[in-house]
Amino acid sequence: MKNRIVAPLAAACAALVTLMAAPAHAQAPEKFTFALNWFAVGDHAAYWVALEKGYYAQRGLDVTLENSKGSGDSIAKVDTGRADAGLADAVPVISSISRGARVKMVGMVFDKTPMTIFSHADKPLLKPKDLEGKSIGAPAGDSQRLAFPVFAKINNVDA
Repeated sequence: MKNRIVAPLAAACAALVTLMAAPAHAQAPEKFTFALNWFAVGDHAAYWVALEKGYYAQRGLDVTLENSKGSGDSIAKVDTGRADAGLADAVPVISSISRGARVKMVGMVFDKTPMTIFSHADKPLLKPKDLEGKSIGAPAGDSQRLAFPVFAKINNVDA
């Protein structure tokens, strides 16, 4: 008697487990465009690795990583709807919001900005004043370009 109850119960449990494990009708992955703040560089590695290993797809996302020409460009892509989210430094985000961009900061990647000023080893710049009369390069709308006038003023650099 005991076996006659256990066997059908075991079969029913096995069928239930099989049904639960069977894939449900798959939903199409949600398309999501993420605007990087530059071309593929080291600090973007995690985004590319996650894409390559299928981590986004495992969560139901069809992610496109789109290169940009600086934070200003990635902000513009989000503001105009060409990207769902983006990577940008705080300075251009705040500046863009002050000019009417409809974007919002929701997280930080770095606890300190990776902005740098560097020079050729043969002509080293040792202090901020050494920048006077030099050419400075940074993408339009990017943190370096937006923050430099403040840096120069604080350090009494005639820029």
